[in-house]
Amino acid sequence: DKTSCIVGFLNPFSFQYIYKNPSIITGFDSWHSDGFLLCSLLRSNLTTPLPRYSFDFSSIAEKLFMHSAQKRKRIALLGGTEHECDATHKYLKKRFNGLNIVFCKSGYFPNEQTDNMLSELLLTNPDIIIIGMGTPRQEITAIRLKSLTTRPMTIFTCGGFITQTAIGGDYYPPIIKKTGTRWIYRTIKEPHVRKRVVVDYPRFLLQVVSYYFHLVWKGR
Repeated sequence: DKTSCIVGFLNPFSFQYIYKNPSIITGFDSWHSDGFLLCSLLRSNLTTPLPRYSFDFSSIAEKLFMHSAQKRKRIALLGGTEHECDATHKYLKKRFNGLNIVFCKSGYFPNEQTDNMLSELLLTNPDIIIIGMGTPRQEITAIRLKSLTTRPMTIFTCGGFITQTAIGGDYYPPIIKKTGTRWIYRTIKEPHVRKRVVVDYPRFLLQVVSYYFHLVWKGR
């Protein structure tokens, strides 16, 4: 393909922000639903169903990095702290023999430095760019990045993947991946996820229920 594309992943937290921002929705080329709750609700015909994928080793990350190592794809990582990005870089290089990571920088930088950072990234001529800066900054950055280049590349937003990989490599134990209980595992381990479960996820459910009744009322 001669054009760049952006691939994003929605969970109940990011859905609430992105759903209200059409410019982000249309700025991406492909959306996937990350997690059982969102997939189940989207399959109920409240909106267009999305395939269930997430950017971690329980889903597409393994195949992506294996393919990239085999084909010598040039990979850029943007996200996490400097320590997290460096630790993830080392882990991926060790796990995937021949993986070619040409750029690895923290996602914590002032907004006014964004274009300079992205220009530096693009000078490395990456084929695949993985951005983990949290919603909405990672989505906004991905769209801006695509606008700055005509070179074909694939841009993925990855949420907490860089931080999680720095903490524990393959972050989720096999039983967690097999049973599809990643959200329970993260709720136990990560304080900010506990806040989302208590505050943001119920708000998401209320929004979906409200939207459902709106559709029912319009169809009367």
